[in-house]
Amino acid sequence: MKNKDIPLSHLDLLMWNTNHPTGLTNITAIKFFKAPLDTQKVIDIFEKKILKFEKFQEKVIIKDGKPTWHKDELFNLQSHIHKIALPGKGDDKALQILISDLISSPLDYSKPLWQIHIIENYNSGTAVLWRIGHVIGDGVSLMTTFLSITDNFDPEKDTFHKIKKHHVEHEATKKIDWRKKWEQAVELSKKTIEKSKSLIQNPQPIQQAFEALKQTTKDLTSFVMSSSNAKSMYKGPLGVQKKVAWSKVIPLSDIKKIGKHYGSTVNDTLLVALTGAIRKHMLKHGQDLNIKFNVACPVDMRKQDVEIDLGNKIGVILLDLPINEGNIKHRFKVISEKTKSLRRSLEPPITYYYTQFISDFIPKGMEEAGAKFLGSKLMAILSNVPGPKRALKFAGEEIDNLMFFLPHTYEMGIGLSVISYNNKVTLGITVDANIVNDPETIAEYFEAEIELMLATILL
Repeated sequence: MKNKDIPLSHLDLLMWNTNHPTGLTNITAIKFFKAPLDTQKVIDIFEKKILKFEKFQEKVIIKDGKPTWHKDELFNLQSHIHKIALPGKGDDKALQILISDLISSPLDYSKPLWQIHIIENYNSGTAVLWRIGHVIGDGVSLMTTFLSITDNFDPEKDTFHKIKKHHVEHEATKKIDWRKKWEQAVELSKKTIEKSKSLIQNPQPIQQAFEALKQTTKDLTSFVMSSSNAKSMYKGPLGVQKKVAWSKVIPLSDIKKIGKHYGSTVNDTLLVALTGAIRKHMLKHGQDLNIKFNVACPVDMRKQDVEIDLGNKIGVILLDLPINEGNIKHRFKVISEKTKSLRRSLEPPITYYYTQFISDFIPKGMEEAGAKFLGSKLMAILSNVPGPKRALKFAGEEIDNLMFFLPHTYEMGIGLSVISYNNKVTLGITVDANIVNDPETIAEYFEAEIELMLATILL
C-alpha cells in the first residue's frame, strides 16, 4: 500500500519549525566498539530492521504550505550510510573533533532526515554515529529504535518500552474541527489530572492531586516570571559550530555506593556531581553563582504498558540546580528535596498537552518567539537515560559503550546528557563554540566530583 502524505503535527511540527542553522534540532547517538565492524553487515541490519519504520524512508516536503511527510521515491539506503576513518592515533580527541564537525552541519533536507557514519580507526576499534532529525522522534523512541537493531536486544530486559514489530503507521489525517479543538483545549486540565495518576507511584486522594496541580502552577509561574540570566556564560547568540566532549566511563557501582551513603538515589547522586562540575566551571570563568540555573529535563509521556512508536511524546520537568551550594552534603539535601517534590509534579503532562495544542494552532512566527522567550529562562537541556543493564551486540561485535548528544535551542549554549549502560555511566556534553569553548573541562570536573565524593565516604 502506498504511503499517504501526512502533515506534521503536535511536537513533531514544533521540532521542524524551531530548526534553524545555528540550532539544528537533531539528536546524535553513538555506539563504541573495541573491534572493527563488517560494513556490509551494518548495511544489511539497517535494511532489514530500520526500513520497517516508514519515517526512515520519508522526507519532509512543503505541501499546501504545510510541512508534510512524503515517501521518498528515490530512497537509497547507501546514501544514508557513510564510512570514514579517523586520522593518526584515532583517539578520543580526534573523534570529538569529527563529531563536532558532523553535528554542526545540517542533514540533507531533500532526503529522509538521518545519517549513519561508520567511523574506523577509533582506538583500534570502531564508532557508529547516528544523526537523526528530532522531527522523526524524541530521545526515548530513537534510543529504543537504536537499541532494537542490536543482535541480542530484548525489550523486557533492555528498555522500559516495547518496540513495534512492524512498520510504524502515522496518525490518520482528519479535517480540522476548530470547535472540537477548542473543546479539547478546555478539557486539557482534566487530562493532566488523569495523566498524573500514572506519574504518582502511590495513588493519592484527588485533593492531593489538586494540591500538586496548584504547586505545579506556582512553579511554572515562577519560572516564567524569572529573569533571563542573559549575562551568564552559557547564554547568548548561537553560532554554527558546536563542540562535544564526554567523561570517562564511571562504574555504576560507585554511584550507588555514594547514593547509599547519603541516603539518595542514583539520579540524585548524578545531579549532585553534575551541579558541582558546573559550579567549578563557572568559578573558573569568574561567574556569579547567585543566579537561577534552570534546566529542562525531558520526560517520556508514553504509557508504560504499551508498545511505542516514533514521534515526539515528551513533557518537561524544570529543575533549578543549586550551583551556589558548595557543601556536598547540603547539595544532596537540596537536590533530594527538589526531586522528591518533582516526582509528584504535573509539569510533564501540562507541558506535553499544552505544547501539543500550541504547536498545531499558533502561527510559526509566534511559536518561534515563544521558544526564544522560554529559552531565555533556561540554562540547559539535561537528559538522563537509563540504558540496558547488560552488554549488547551489533553486527556480531559487543557494544563497549553508548552515548548521545542533545541539540541546541534558542539562547542555550549547552546540552547535558547522562546515560547508563552495562553498569557504567557516561556524561555527554554539547556546547555552542560561540558561547562555551571548553566542554572537556566540565567532563573533567564531573569525574573529579565523583572521585571526591568516593574519597569522602571512604574516610
